[in-house]
Amino acid sequence: MTKLALTIRFLFFLVFFLAGAAAIVVSILARPELEDYYKNRAMLAQIQVQNDKITQLTEQYAARVKLIEAEPNILHRFSVTTFGQKPTAPDTVFPEANHAVLRAEADKILKAEPEAKPADPIPTPLARILEPKIRKALFATGCGLVLITFIFFGTTRTKPEPQ
Repeated sequence: MTKLALTIRFLFFLVFFLAGAAAIVVSILARPELEDYYKNRAMLAQIQVQNDKITQLTEQYAARVKLIEAEPNILHRFSVTTFGQKPTAPDTVFPEANHAVLRAEADKILKAEPEAKPADPIPTPLARILEPKIRKALFATGCGLVLITFIFFGTTRTKPEPQ
């Protein structure tokens, strides 16, 4: 065989063998532990977001406490919204808003926003591979591909040299 034919044969062998070996490796390494790993990562990210929100609320609370300590008159303005007391400024008309009205407005705003569907933490290809039937089929396909590769693109037959 010529060098070009041997090179092409080697390239075919390499491509088919690597594809078969990759299928076998993926089917073996795609274990249910990977599913747990991705779910734990998603849960960790969710907890981190909640921690950031708590940190932000704590900072806001500390800022308000500093503001109250710096200016005690502001406590009177906060008591109107916090405790529901009627404002006592003379010659001033204040809007009336009760709990039911505020609740209805909040419900209307929340219903108008589309609900965010949480994304599946497991990548779609991995979710497919984790199914037992597909893992077995992938393993069998990889083994078949490696076997066929050795049968068709294995060692070349050499002509016996004349003696």
